[in-house]
Amino acid sequence: MARIKKHSVPVKAALFDLYGTLFIQEMPRMSLLEKYKKTKPRIDNLVKKYGGNLSGRQLIIDFISEVRKEHKVQKKHTAHPEIVVENLWKKLLGISASEAKQFASEFESIMNPVYLREGTEETLQILNEWGLYLGIISNAQFYTIDVFKDLFNKSLPEMNFREELTFFSFRFREAKPGRIMFRKAIDNLAEKNISPSECLFVGNDLEADIGPSNEEGFISVFYCRDMNIFKRWRAARLPRQPGQKPQYMITDITQLQGIVKNSRR
Repeated sequence: MARIKKHSVPVKAALFDLYGTLFIQEMPRMSLLEKYKKTKPRIDNLVKKYGGNLSGRQLIIDFISEVRKEHKVQKKHTAHPEIVVENLWKKLLGISASEAKQFASEFESIMNPVYLREGTEETLQILNEWGLYLGIISNAQFYTIDVFKDLFNKSLPEMNFREELTFFSFRFREAKPGRIMFRKAIDNLAEKNISPSECLFVGNDLEADIGPSNEEGFISVFYCRDMNIFKRWRAARLPRQPGQKPQYMITDITQLQGIVKNSRR
């Protein structure tokens, strides 16, 4: 673990990003069309199953176009717009709302498979046993709740994530690095007499996670699980962007235990 600076205030809560942090993606940093090349037969069959007349590739191209249109409209209200994914699939496939949700879930499971790193569930349980409030701030859609349950074999409440500290971008129509979810979290933490300076925010993206968590006063923890990236970070003393320097950097989620322990000494 690379400790950026000693944290002198006891940690009382921990908020997490999901994709790339608690959830490890099998095909990260790939576009939808790049992923389609790897999953073509399954996506084409899925489209046929729901009565689509287009090829999977054309449907994805149309989906990307609809997302851009939606973002253009929303940018009148926020610099970081978020879609409600089932609404777009309903429109593109001409299916019911319930069918669109089912299609979206199946599409996501094919195009964005995820898994847990060893030690993730254990670390979350330990943090809860130590009395930390647990929460989530994630760019996510409705199906993420089911993805979580499939991975942990437990629901969010069963894993001790507080509903009042769990924020998904589709509910706010704003994605990170927008600040709305962070500020909602601050309000709800305040009701527990917890300030941002007593709360970890753990994420794997300097722009979407570390920048806004620093700006809002959280204890920023940059999760960089790739050792090659970690070595380049050490060599170059990244990041160079103002405001995106994490207070801590970890290469394994279990290292959070040390951060919390050290804060309580």
